[in-house]
Amino acid sequence: MSSLIPTWRNCRADIGTYAHERSVQMFLDDVAIPSIKRIDERIAENARSEEAFALFEASDLQDLRTETLKAFCLSLQSMFETQIRSYLCGCAEELEPHQPNMIRKLQRDPWGDVKDHFLRLRKVPFSNFSRHRDLDLLHELGSYCRHGEGTASHKIRTDFVDFCVHVPAAPPLFPDSTGEPERYDIVVDIQDLERFTAAIVAFWSEAEWIYNNSISRKGDSLIRELKKREEELRSRTLAKGNNAAKFGN
Repeated sequence: MSSLIPTWRNCRADIGTYAHERSVQMFLDDVAIPSIKRIDERIAENARSEEAFALFEASDLQDLRTETLKAFCLSLQSMFETQIRSYLCGCAEELEPHQPNMIRKLQRDPWGDVKDHFLRLRKVPFSNFSRHRDLDLLHELGSYCRHGEGTASHKIRTDFVDFCVHVPAAPPLFPDSTGEPERYDIVVDIQDLERFTAAIVAFWSEAEWIYNNSISRKGDSLIRELKKREEELRSRTLAKGNNAAKFGN
């Protein structure tokens, strides 16, 4: 048993999670990226056009690209939360069959409570997963993409300011105008879809390692794989420590 990989009580729900990584990766590779690339091709074609309507179409195409990226971001958020809620429901049915209300809570409770339920059922904090911050950001972005400005956008600008695009204040253009104050825009681009897909894949990959480490009777091959994984984790921890020392953090 690896000391660097947590353990939990394995459930039947753990067995089906292998498909989650493939699903989100296929969505990115076969749906999202080709769609955005096609819009980008239309934008490039439009830029080369000498037709009078091209100037007006350029703005429409940019708006289409922006809204399509937001829709795909929302889709990724929805896919992951459906995956993790369904997974926890399966765990709850096996681990807490005497708590019928738990299923309803897992289906309806807000994201913060779902993470608390995860800890209760799996005995591993959600923050133990390496990309948990990206997954928290994805949740807020999903809400922002669905509802627009509001609680989620405020949280993104407060807790994930590094994700936002800083637009400096603009001076007034005319004597009686006030100019524009600085702002932080929330912009989703294709590399963000790649980032969040990688975060989801990492989550389920790490969950699989916990499952493997929790198997009581391990074959020689699995033991070797766990040792290799432990070496990788130890190297990452060492590299993070070196970087922190280098930059004085």
